Amino acid sequence: MPGDDSTNILKLKKLLLQEEIDRLDRIEAQLDDPGAEAEKVSRVIAEAVAMRSGKDNMLSKALEPIVESSLRQNLQKRPQDYINILFPIIGSTIRKSISETFTSMLSSFSKGLETSFSLKGLRWRMEAMRSGKSYSEVAMLYTLVYSVDQAFLVHSETGLLLAHAVREGTESKDADMVSGMLTAIQDFAKDCFNKEGDQSALNSLKMDDYTVFIEQSPSVYIACVTRGTPPPEFPAKLRECIELILAEYREPLLHFTGDTTPFAGADKYLLDLLGAKFIDENKKLSKKIKAIPITMLVLLLLLFAYKSYYNYRMNKGVDLISEQQGVLLIDVKKYWRFKPWQVVILRDALAPRAEDILENNGLKKNLLTIRSIPFISYQPELIERRVISKLAIPPTATAVFENGALKLQGTADINWILDARQVALTTPGVLRVDTSDISDPRFDELQEMVTEIEKTRIRFPLGRALPIPEDADKLETAVNRLSELEKLAKRMRINVSLTVYGHADIVGSDKQNYEISLERAKTIAYMLYARGSHIPVSIFGMGASYASDSRESLESRKIELKVNLVPSAEGLYFK
Repeated sequence: MPGDDSTNILKLKKLLLQEEIDRLDRIEAQLDDPGAEAEKVSRVIAEAVAMRSGKDNMLSKALEPIVESSLRQNLQKRPQDYINILFPIIGSTIRKSISETFTSMLSSFSKGLETSFSLKGLRWRMEAMRSGKSYSEVAMLYTLVYSVDQAFLVHSETGLLLAHAVREGTESKDADMVSGMLTAIQDFAKDCFNKEGDQSALNSLKMDDYTVFIEQSPSVYIACVTRGTPPPEFPAKLRECIELILAEYREPLLHFTGDTTPFAGADKYLLDLLGAKFIDENKKLSKKIKAIPITMLVLLLLLFAYKSYYNYRMNKGVDLISEQQGVLLIDVKKYWRFKPWQVVILRDALAPRAEDILENNGLKKNLLTIRSIPFISYQPELIERRVISKLAIPPTATAVFENGALKLQGTADINWILDARQVALTTPGVLRVDTSDISDPRFDELQEMVTEIEKTRIRFPLGRALPIPEDADKLETAVNRLSELEKLAKRMRINVSLTVYGHADIVGSDKQNYEISLERAKTIAYMLYARGSHIPVSIFGMGASYASDSRESLESRKIELKVNLVPSAEGLYFK
């Protein structure tokens, strides 16, 4: 049967090829299992890395981005761990650097004090004047010993050493190793301390007596190993050197692939950076020359003393002027030379002149050059003087200025009171005038006349507009008093007006009563106008509105007078 043949063939294959089939199954299982592959690679990875590293640098280039990315991510995630690891090293270095800096600074300061009053100090001061430098800069240049022992030119990106120079007599280590370490330290500092986008770079390192100064550029940097403190112009010299190198080796730097051959002549620039400086203590000077500093010191002390006294007098003059009421100090321009100071002040017209102030205090009036600008002072004392000087205050009155208000007290003519009020309100600094405690004595007389006139009651016969004989004299007296009142009020700048109310009893019709009451009110108006009076008169016929209940009442047939006093236009503000 065909089926039996297939079965027999399979059995035969197993008998003959079973071992090979099992081996193929194991190989297939291993290929499908990533763990098995990883285990195999782990057995030979170390040897493979060692073999590849010995042939070329391709493995380093391949792993560099991975290692760099991993290190950056770890620094961002756990910066504190790296700080804890590096703190004992970097912290100690920083503390030692600060200590050395302060030691060097104190040493220089001490040396400067020692030489300030010596011939050497005088020589340094003369050199500072001649060269345009400060004395401290020249002193530092001569008191500090320094030397530049080594200079390295290093490619910034790869860390490869391009050129190296060593001062004669200086022991040098492996220059390639030093350049690599310097590059690594700079990269480490950037990764640890620079924020994103920050291009700051390390510019110096300190180790015991040695300081490494680093001048950076995008493609190369120069590192100089120094002892002591180089002169202030040393950083500028470094920058000049690197600019010359960048200019000469521009093309090799742009196409740099690791070949340092094109930079064989770059050490000529580095050699210019090397050198040393020592103090010469062997020169001796004569006693006459040594006495020069003492003489100069005495002269300087005398000059300083006189200048101090000169400035004291100037300051005293300025203080005396600024303390005066009505004087405001704006600016003082002082001079180191013996020249009058320029003073700018604001001066009120009531304040004394600045020159007079100086002379009254025993100083020369030309001690200061004074520019005076007129202004109005709002000091209370000057406001009071200003406003009182404008008022001819009578003996019976007083004026006091307080809190922006001028208070008038006592008695005075109303015309003076009104004029004084107007003048005071136009004076700068016076906000209001209080006249509640001052009055014109004639007001009492005026008020008595008004009271007398308003108390007058003039009665009329039934149906008549002329007063009864008994009250005719009252009407005449009232008209005379009104004329007198008008004249007195005019002198006091007060306008007078009169209101007359006519009344009737209940006899007759309302129309008749109104007409007769109106005619009675007109009677006094006719009499006033007949005598030339200009008092405005308002008349009102009240009819029998206010008559008594009795049918015919003499007391209801009358006129009433009401005097109105109104300040004139000149006295509108008078209260």
